[in-house]
Amino acid sequence: MGKKIFEPIEINGMTIKNRIGLAPLLNMPGLWEAFTLTDEAIKWFEARAKGGAGLIMTGAFGPLFLDNPAIFEQFAKLADTMHSYDAKIGVQIGEGGILGGIGPSPMPYPDESDPKQSQMEIIHGQISFFPGIETVTALSKEIIEGYMDKLAGYAKALKDVGVDCVELHCAHGGATLYCSFISPYYNRREDEYGGSWENRLRLPTGTIKKMRAAVGPDFPLFARISADELLGEKGITLEASQKYVVPALEAAGVDCLDVSQGSILHSPEGIQIPLYYPRGCYIHNAEAVKQVTKLPVIGVGRIVDLDMAEEFLQQGKADLIYMGRQLTSDPETPNKYLEGRTDEIRKCIGCLEGCGTPCPINYDIAPDSMPLTPAEKKKKILIIGGGVAGMEVARVCAIRGHDITLMEKKEKLGGTVAALALDPLNAEFKNFIDYLTVQMEKLNIDVKVNTDTSESDVEALSPDAVIVATGASLQGLL
Repeated sequence: MGKKIFEPIEINGMTIKNRIGLAPLLNMPGLWEAFTLTDEAIKWFEARAKGGAGLIMTGAFGPLFLDNPAIFEQFAKLADTMHSYDAKIGVQIGEGGILGGIGPSPMPYPDESDPKQSQMEIIHGQISFFPGIETVTALSKEIIEGYMDKLAGYAKALKDVGVDCVELHCAHGGATLYCSFISPYYNRREDEYGGSWENRLRLPTGTIKKMRAAVGPDFPLFARISADELLGEKGITLEASQKYVVPALEAAGVDCLDVSQGSILHSPEGIQIPLYYPRGCYIHNAEAVKQVTKLPVIGVGRIVDLDMAEEFLQQGKADLIYMGRQLTSDPETPNKYLEGRTDEIRKCIGCLEGCGTPCPINYDIAPDSMPLTPAEKKKKILIIGGGVAGMEVARVCAIRGHDITLMEKKEKLGGTVAALALDPLNAEFKNFIDYLTVQMEKLNIDVKVNTDTSESDVEALSPDAVIVATGASLQGLL
């Protein structure tokens, strides 16, 4: 039986070649320096399309970016680039909510009787980019209705430049205006945009309807939701999503539901998932959404293994799998899996550090990384120390064509990181050791374990260069 993950899927006339999508993240290079879609960002997306993902979804673009007409020329360039790899390109649109200083209601959340404050709230006022959560302005009805028209216009403009689908960002609690309105935790309005589920859904459903009118019936519209805000009964619960949120968005004209969870302010662990959480730890949300809709449903959440993704698809828990941090750490994951090179996949370690700027386990994807071109002169290099630093420098030097010998005094490679990986809470660290160990073999690196390198060993090898990678020391700092 063939792999379901490589079967095409059709969503309102758009055929995606496989069931693997790049999750919408805002970690592409150059974005926040230029407040536009840079050429560097297009190259970043290109690597994921070239790596085999069928659908590429950008992170959320809002008025800060989309009110600049010139950006649509870049989206046209992005679409052409994605299509050259037979990948579909979607653009997520929305507006920052509480984080951006606007929302349905001012602080505290949810009310004066329960002024729960998160770490994000505490540090928020110290970040110059944001105005501070305590200064949240409740939007007027006129401004709310203006957002509906504005985002509908964006959707039409994106369609016109060749983008294949648009996703409305209605997830992650206080991170977005739309989820802030849906959530009873953040929305305490008493007009037609607050109170009942119907009223709190009026902004996203009204926007979807206007988007549909603007783009026509045959253009795919997605919506990303937090099926469970992880805030208990005071927030969006999974049961409420099944009963109210999903049916309302489907009736409004959505073609596909992207199922996430959490609020960036008060339950960020649901979004920035720690490495000690199980892989695929909230696929149950997508599964629950599928129970109440006939629409295609996207599952996401710390899925770094395509065997796991395949299992979820076979079990009917989702119709398409988004991979965000995994396709950050290794853009070639789909192709390597399809070609049977699974041992060459760099599996994300869940560190949440960098995620592309650069990824701590994949220097190659850093925007300013030095290309690993063949060296002008081949050298014999001795590397002393077989931890991840020693193995990584061995990998890089071997790719450039040098003759490498690596000596490690212990019986196994990995060093301190290998020791950390023995703790179940840090087990994902082993991903990097496994990858590098395979690379040592594939690159024909001469690895000598149980070798406490001596001066005579160095003299016998007579290398052109010696790299000492035996671990950090405080001695020189004291």
